[in-house]
Amino acid sequence: MFVEGKKTPLECDCVIGRTHGLPCSCRINSFKGAGDHFQITHLAPFWSTLDYANPHDARRFEDNDANDLQIFHDLVAEVCRRGPSAVRAAKVALMS
Repeated sequence: MFVEGKKTPLECDCVIGRTHGLPCSCRINSFKGAGDHFQITHLAPFWSTLDYANPHDARRFEDNDANDLQIFHDLVAEVCRRGPSAVRAAKVALMS
């Protein structure tokens, strides 16, 4: 956390800024001290291009989830159809 007077933005060695391109408390405090506001341009370009409102491939993942669930249900039905020994063998396989 920023302790006023201890670090300037040039002295800052906070990990969050170096590794993720996000402003740390040192940078945010320097904005406030200068009467400036935090803006999207203060972020690394990666963060400003994220689009949570309209994920273009979300439908693909939803379809995969539904397909995977159907495959799982079919597999369970097949194991149950084969009887108790198949259920025990499936349990051993899953637990190993």
